[in-house]
Amino acid sequence: MIRLMKRLMKNKPDSLLKQSYEALKKTNSIHKQKYNWYRNLQVLAQKWNFSEIFCHETYTTDHEVITVRSKLVNDKLNRIKLRSQELDIIQMKQSTNMKHYQKLRTHCKREQFLNLKRGWDKVQLLVQLRARLGRIKVKNQKCELGVLNKFYNINESSIRKLCNSGSEENEFHVLFKCNRFKLIRLRFMNELSLPNNEDDYHEFFDQIDENKMKCVGLYVKYMVKTRELVLGS
Repeated sequence: MIRLMKRLMKNKPDSLLKQSYEALKKTNSIHKQKYNWYRNLQVLAQKWNFSEIFCHETYTTDHEVITVRSKLVNDKLNRIKLRSQELDIIQMKQSTNMKHYQKLRTHCKREQFLNLKRGWDKVQLLVQLRARLGRIKVKNQKCELGVLNKFYNINESSIRKLCNSGSEENEFHVLFKCNRFKLIRLRFMNELSLPNNEDDYHEFFDQIDENKMKCVGLYVKYMVKTRELVLGS
């Protein structure tokens, strides 16, 4: 909406966009209208303390004025974006859910792995593993770990009989400790420095490069297949 206001600054009074804007402005007080773009813009401006945007709606041909207006709006948009991300962090940290992910999400910038040149399926997998929701999906294959079944049914055990360790089946166990997948782990993640305990789990995902993403992706792919065969037999 705010970006559309930038276009309005450059539109002549007789343009269709400008006329539509003025019509919405005049009918703003008619509350029978469920949707009014101008009213919504007012709400946004008030929320983000940006009411001065309405001072820039007048058409002008002065190039310097247009440049200054655009810069002011762009600067404000950047601050709004940053503040929005900060509020997301605060809301997440106050939440009682996803406690593990709170350790990972300590700043407002986009995680570096989102910029890596890997397929969207690899990115989705990494997000799942980082969030530790107990469910892993790789393309058409998916598995629900014991810790998730325990969450939905308190009478069920979170321990799967995949190995004799007696450990809870969660992301840390199936990724780094389960003896059932030892050979797969040696094949695909042998060159990586793997965490020894649960406390180090989030540190493993703090620094992600393309090689680590590839190794983890291949490991999980064959781990999920093997797990399905074992539990299905």
